[in-house]
Amino acid sequence: LSTMFKVFHYKGAALMMVIGAILLVSIFLPLFSYSKFKEVGRITGQYIFLLITTMFFILLSVLLALNVSVAILDVFTVDESNSAKIVNYLEQKNQKLYTDFKNKPDSTRKKYELKVSAIQIHADKVCNQIDSIIISLIAESGKVDAVTARNLAADISLFTNKTDSRTVNDLMIGEQNNGLAFILKQNLKGFQLLAESATSSNQELTNVISKLLDTNDIITDQGILTWEQFNFKNKVIISSITTLKDIEKRVKMVESQTIQYINTLK
Repeated sequence: LSTMFKVFHYKGAALMMVIGAILLVSIFLPLFSYSKFKEVGRITGQYIFLLITTMFFILLSVLLALNVSVAILDVFTVDESNSAKIVNYLEQKNQKLYTDFKNKPDSTRKKYELKVSAIQIHADKVCNQIDSIIISLIAESGKVDAVTARNLAADISLFTNKTDSRTVNDLMIGEQNNGLAFILKQNLKGFQLLAESATSSNQELTNVISKLLDTNDIITDQGILTWEQFNFKNKVIISSITTLKDIEKRVKMVESQTIQYINTLK
């Protein structure tokens, strides 16, 4: 039963494995040994085989309880933390780029200020939407208020319900495939078109932007999946949050590259 809980990532699997191992050693084996010895008066090969098999089972169970799920989830937590650090770095870099643009000569600045303003507004809109989605996922999954959810989002390692996939399906996909992921995709497409328009004279940069913000359908062994299905359907919440932070990082990268390019124009 504990192995089944571990395979399906149900809560309590590790505790059940440890308790099961203790009960096996402290209750079942002594009682079984006493019963068999009382019955035949000696130790048989069958008993030795059972003892060795039991020890291997206990060892496997304890290793699973200590390592498997924790290591997998830690990978997502580290990736999310790294993406968050990169986002913070890019935010500081972009502010400097906007300052450099404001210091350009009036003739140049007025020529491109509408594009720059639109890029900044739309990038902030997408990033704010991503942050709002993460908070909504944590609040709904953990049944906590927005303030607590925001604090957990700041340090995702403190969030305990990392394997929840039901909340992801409900909020991100929705009953009619029109959930938060679909809305995010529309805003990403809008930002992509805006950035590509601002860098249309540099085809190489435009191609990079297209790849970074690609939201097209994906061909898989299961058939054609929409962008939102491929990234979020049936995914655990920690994986989805990591994906969202990676998308936010990509948006900031595109914003940075676009403004940096505009700064080179005259």
